[in-house]
Amino acid sequence: MCPICERASIDGITHIRCKSRIAPEGLFSVWEYTGVPRKLIVQLKYRFVEEAAYDLAHGVFPELSKSYPSWLKGKNTLVPIPLYWKRENWRGFNQVKSAGELIVEQMGWEFKEILIRTKNTKHQVGLKGRQRQENVQGIFSLASNITIKQ
Repeated sequence: MCPICERASIDGITHIRCKSRIAPEGLFSVWEYTGVPRKLIVQLKYRFVEEAAYDLAHGVFPELSKSYPSWLKGKNTLVPIPLYWKRENWRGFNQVKSAGELIVEQMGWEFKEILIRTKNTKHQVGLKGRQRQENVQGIFSLASNITIKQ
């Protein structure tokens, strides 16, 4: 799916007509939130088992090779969705950062923390589609060291 217009696209790549200076090149999900990936994510997020990040990260490459081979070529950047600082302090680590750093090491990609979460929100668990969108509306800003070329 194209991350801009949300219509079908090959390998999640942004359509040419949807591209802009600030649009991502594409977006994809390696797994559905079911089975083993779901269990590992639950362990990581809610039971604070940081080692689950290792298992998730090492499952990415085979899945990516099979489902999204075009993403293995060229230089890619993984941009994590940040936690609010209070939630990270409460958990003791950032599960997205833990898994992300392992993934980029394996893939040869860059890891860039360019987003800052500016507001705490309700947990997404239990919220439906529109509620989830409203819950995260306007909660991110760009890190101060990031500039957008005009």
